[in-house]
Amino acid sequence: MEMKNEMQAVILAAGNGKRLFPFTNKIPKVMIEVCGETIIKRALNNLAELNQIYEVIIVIGYKAEKIKEHIGMSYKGMKITYVLNKDYASTNNIYSLWLAKDYIENDVILLEGDVIFEKELLMPLIDSDLSNMVLVAKYNEDITGTVVTMNENTKRINRFIGSKNQEQKKDYFKDKYKTINIYLFKKDFLDKYFIPSLDDHISIHGRDDYYEVVLGTLTNLGVKLYSHLVKNVNWYEIDDVNDLEKASIIFSEGNSYLENIENRYGGYWNYDFVDFCYLYNLYFPNKEIYEILQNKLPKLINYYPSTQKEIAKLLSGWFEDDFEYTDLIVGNGASELIRLINLRLIQKITIPIPSFDEYFGQLKENQINLFLLDKKNDFKIDVVKLVDSIKSSNSNSVLLINPNNPTSQILDNDDIRYVLENAGSEVLVFVDESFIDFADNKEKYSCQKLIAEFSNLVIIRSISKEFGVPGIRLGYILTKNELVKKEIKKGLPIWNINSIAEMFIELFTKYDSVYESSIKKIVSDRDYLKKKLKNLNFLKIYEPCANFILCELVTEKIDSRELTIKLFNEFNLFIKDFKNKKGLEDGKFIRISVRTKQDTDKLVTALEEIEEKLEL
Repeated sequence: MEMKNEMQAVILAAGNGKRLFPFTNKIPKVMIEVCGETIIKRALNNLAELNQIYEVIIVIGYKAEKIKEHIGMSYKGMKITYVLNKDYASTNNIYSLWLAKDYIENDVILLEGDVIFEKELLMPLIDSDLSNMVLVAKYNEDITGTVVTMNENTKRINRFIGSKNQEQKKDYFKDKYKTINIYLFKKDFLDKYFIPSLDDHISIHGRDDYYEVVLGTLTNLGVKLYSHLVKNVNWYEIDDVNDLEKASIIFSEGNSYLENIENRYGGYWNYDFVDFCYLYNLYFPNKEIYEILQNKLPKLINYYPSTQKEIAKLLSGWFEDDFEYTDLIVGNGASELIRLINLRLIQKITIPIPSFDEYFGQLKENQINLFLLDKKNDFKIDVVKLVDSIKSSNSNSVLLINPNNPTSQILDNDDIRYVLENAGSEVLVFVDESFIDFADNKEKYSCQKLIAEFSNLVIIRSISKEFGVPGIRLGYILTKNELVKKEIKKGLPIWNINSIAEMFIELFTKYDSVYESSIKKIVSDRDYLKKKLKNLNFLKIYEPCANFILCELVTEKIDSRELTIKLFNEFNLFIKDFKNKKGLEDGKFIRISVRTKQDTDKLVTALEEIEEKLEL
């Protein structure tokens, strides 16, 4: 780009960032580091890349001297001018901008100091023929602040709407766009409209307001401001500690982004990728259930939930089998119950591997007897050998995940009965049926009907996977075993289930037919995924009975880690890598969850492209 140096920039950096304490105890917000670079230096580096900026005016206040020391009086050929807002604690951004007005002598890029962004975001400001421009993004409820409406054809802004004037009703934000807080203002607009209006507003309304109010007034009077919709460029506004964490992940370089995502174990609604890693029902709950929960939300939040006894009664209404509500224990997700099982009941447990890692938590090495499943037998469990292993290891318990995670293989009732009858009546048989509804014939595989017959049978079930509600945390234990019930209940608080989860349990029986339909859709999508994956030469597909498929890489040209990284970095697709999974050959296995056919097509297209490039 040809060096022109025709413009100035203004960075508003006076605030004290109270919501970012303790990070801002000793430094201003703009000096917080994100991925090894301070927010303000990243902004200055991006401005310098434009080759258009000859001066940057920085409005400082809180810890002002720290910023001066950090930046100096020039930066990469740009003059740095500091303007001090001594009253930063009692004023707002309208006053900081007003203080900078006497230093503005040319076209200006205005940006707020708490916005982190990639350099590509600024390019429309200098490439466009439009005069005054506001960078906007599709509305995202995670980022609050001023929104705009605009003419979709001309991109001219119709209204600026501050947070106080926004309505919290359905579809209100459908036609709204969030301001990114980065603007291009031409000199004539500043001199003729904006700066005089700032003067008037401050003299009438005071200094504790936002300059967007003035922009809104000018728009209402017919002054032309245009928007540019930012797509496929990273940016984030950092107001609090959660924002800082999200920004740190979004702006991670290389493989760090993926590693940060993997280490979060959830909260993925904040990030833009297709999740083929985590396992849940995409078709349930339906819209009607969400609307009921939404309407009842104030009461659900304001009132205490019921205790364990009452919630168990509610949950028992889901079943027609021969057991009492006293045989049910409801957990804050199955993970809460698994932890208590490990802490209170396990002396030594036999675990077929590969298995779900949660079952290894809190256990010492000498409490675990690993029963390695044979890849040559497609990781299916040989129950005769399993019982021999239970006995020879003196295990007091055994775990059967049915269907198994991650292999998606399943045992039928006869196999489970064999274990119950031959392992010994004193051996607790834990059967995790978190994926049982995805099996083609639940009656053949579920051991729920065996509860009344075997007191050593303990069924564990997560409600997250099949019912599509991992966020409300629900799971349960079903058993006739009095010792198990006594020990687990000892470890539970009086309120361990939240009111939203309780309401979901209450609602479910009215929508069980909708749920059954959703399961059929998942099975159809699974068959579609399986068919597509089988056409790839470098993957072996293990026959699935759950809502995921275990795949083995049958090539030396790429391992599971490399494939996971490539899919994430190049295609925005997130799969489960089993490079270090117990019981699986290192670097050879991945797990792909079932999603919609449309998402599957995206994944398969990416895999076909990788296959072609590797010449497999």
